[in-house]
Amino acid sequence: MREEDILDKILEIIEDMGLNPNEVSKRCGMTHSTLYNMKNRGTVPKIGTLMKILDGLDIPICDFFVADTRPKKDGYLTVEEMDLVEVNRTLNKRNREQLLMFALALRDGQKNNKK
Repeated sequence: MREEDILDKILEIIEDMGLNPNEVSKRCGMTHSTLYNMKNRGTVPKIGTLMKILDGLDIPICDFFVADTRPKKDGYLTVEEMDLVEVNRTLNKRNREQLLMFALALRDGQKNNKK
């Protein structure tokens, strides 16, 4: 990840989580003005500030620097989930549709087996 992408990713995560600046500053133990200045001035946070932000958002630093992770309902994608996403991206439309149907059938079968 390039240095200039760090701030963009932080802002994207905050937006994806549906948090406002006040919520973020409280979670991260930093002032609202710190976040405001980073956003408006395009300042890349120092490592200490980045760690505070990630800790406040419950994101491990190693997950932050993994390419193409996106938030999901209960956290960030695991390595296995990212592998599935990557496989899906390499398939043509027909094969993506078949993969989805197969995955849904597996899920439904798993639900039925638990009953």
